Amino acid sequence: MHYTILDAGGPSNIVPGRAKAEYTLRSYSTDYLEKVIVPRFQDILKGACLMTGTTCEIERSYPFQAKIPCMTLNNLIMENAEEFKAPQLAGPREKTGSTDFGNVMYDVPGCCIRTAFVPEGTAAHSKEYLEAGKTEKAHEALRSGAEILAGTCVDILERPELLSEIKTEFRERKQKEKEVSF
Repeated sequence: MHYTILDAGGPSNIVPGRAKAEYTLRSYSTDYLEKVIVPRFQDILKGACLMTGTTCEIERSYPFQAKIPCMTLNNLIMENAEEFKAPQLAGPREKTGSTDFGNVMYDVPGCCIRTAFVPEGTAAHSKEYLEAGKTEKAHEALRSGAEILAGTCVDILERPELLSEIKTEFRERKQKEKEVSF
């Protein structure tokens, strides 16, 4: 869950007549998000209102979809990362932090490549991470990532059977994701 307080209603130490917040709910499973997390979150908001004698309005915007991993594509990208001698190679993570890219990866095969430009252990979304993104090492990481992705595209264009394997795996994994019940 991600959140931000859009309007706290006024100065500190004053109980506001109105406040506004935005919450983003995400999950590794779209089905679990819709059937378990969203209803539970709405019940929590309703319970908070009952406890405080207040009311709330809930507006629902577009949902965040789960990423459908495609290991065939991921393995191809990692082969290119090795070919282009990308620094700090690590295997794929089965579960990662939430991302808007999940909405894309729910509809088409996709994959993320993370190119190293921060010292290991640097917290994401930190000032240190931001500052590292302004360095020559960050520029080199972007170039390396572009080479890796371009090499992957060339492989797929030269070997159409790879695209067929990627599409087949994606369809199978998406169907399996949809079949999971909670």
